[in-house]
Amino acid sequence: MPSTKSKTNIVHLNGVKPAEQARSVELQYCFALAGRTMLEKTRLADIRIPELAQNAGSSIGGFYSRFENKEGLFEFMRNSMLEDHGKLIDEALNPDCLQEMTDTEVIENIVDLMIKNFSSPWRGVLRESYSRISEGRGFWAPMRFRAKQITDAVAVHFAERFKGRSDGPDEDSIRFAMQMLFSALNNDLMNPKLRFSIGDDEFRDHLTKMLCRFLIPNTSGNPKKSTKRTR
Repeated sequence: MPSTKSKTNIVHLNGVKPAEQARSVELQYCFALAGRTMLEKTRLADIRIPELAQNAGSSIGGFYSRFENKEGLFEFMRNSMLEDHGKLIDEALNPDCLQEMTDTEVIENIVDLMIKNFSSPWRGVLRESYSRISEGRGFWAPMRFRAKQITDAVAVHFAERFKGRSDGPDEDSIRFAMQMLFSALNNDLMNPKLRFSIGDDEFRDHLTKMLCRFLIPNTSGNPKKSTKRTR
């Protein structure tokens, strides 16, 4: 779980009660950890608070001392997920680091970043957000913002790298390639019985090959084979 010291803004989330004492903050994270684990196998609507409290090592009263309801807990979990993902994004897309990489290494770095985000312990929270898009109320809006942040960073990087050259990818190609990457990951998130899945090295290699063909001029799109799984 993320460090509680960086969570001073968490009290402003809807349905999350202020927690100033260290014990109260820790209790919030105990419930978030328990909820995160339960969402790996079920939906938020099917989580029972007594079972949640037991898994968190607390009580029903302890839950309601920290959250107004399960929606408050979900907001807390999603905010924590976004902060964790944000740190991974900032590290992976650091412009100075990208400049030291080859074109293929940049693409492998992007694919590995996305696989980490989609296969992290927050995968159930991510799936819950995605499955509730039809309900409106902006359930997917924070993830859409993150996707745009990543796509914009990739577009800027390749525009700079191929500046003044006629053989570089145009912006539409870059953004379409990123859309295909996100689509493949979202599809895997919601469909567990696909031929290629996020837990397989082959999945990673095919995603890398697809991006190489879109973004690197005159490439066969053959990435280095993974030696280990990201998950």
